[in-house]
Amino acid sequence: MFIPLYDDNSTRRSQPFVVYLLILTCSLVWLLQLNSSPDFTLSLAASPLRVIGHGEIATLFTAMFLHGSWLHLIGNMIYLFIFGDQVEDELGHLRFLFFYLTCGILAGLAYVYSEIGSETPSLGASGAIAGVLGAYLVIKPSNNVQVFVVRTVVSMPASLVLGFWFLMQFSGQFGRAESDGIAYMAHLGGFVVGVLLILLMRRRQIPKA
Repeated sequence: MFIPLYDDNSTRRSQPFVVYLLILTCSLVWLLQLNSSPDFTLSLAASPLRVIGHGEIATLFTAMFLHGSWLHLIGNMIYLFIFGDQVEDELGHLRFLFFYLTCGILAGLAYVYSEIGSETPSLGASGAIAGVLGAYLVIKPSNNVQVFVVRTVVSMPASLVLGFWFLMQFSGQFGRAESDGIAYMAHLGGFVVGVLLILLMRRRQIPKA
């Protein structure tokens, strides 16, 4: 078992209001899912056939706020809570929201184009959060992250934690014999998009004369 618990926020300059808003939104949508028929969730999820075959592009957006189980929701929100605040601090609130949504949509497209013709729906914030992880790796690679490993808590640099996470996704996509229901390509795509976007969007320090 390998679960990040918290990171070093000593250098954070502001409260991550957008992260809190995203967590609240995903939680409320999940409660709505619980009190609705399965057709509600399926109508808002994204599948390659719907996106490419029927042009239902909007589902790439709506799918980001859906989840398949309590475990799916809680796992995603833990990662967003731990790693999202530093990225929001780096970009600012509105730019972080743009970053997050862009990563989520492009991560969804990565899955769609890797499974062309499939009717299997994809849902969850994982692709957008993968983008957050990619950005965190760029801006805070040496930041300490406390991780629960087997029966103890150990401190690891973010580069090791996120590098391990990426390798797990890569192995899941290219090393599996059959599908396990996880859209690994969305995770990989979101992570790569996050790395590239943060390099373009991060604040530049102007050297003093």
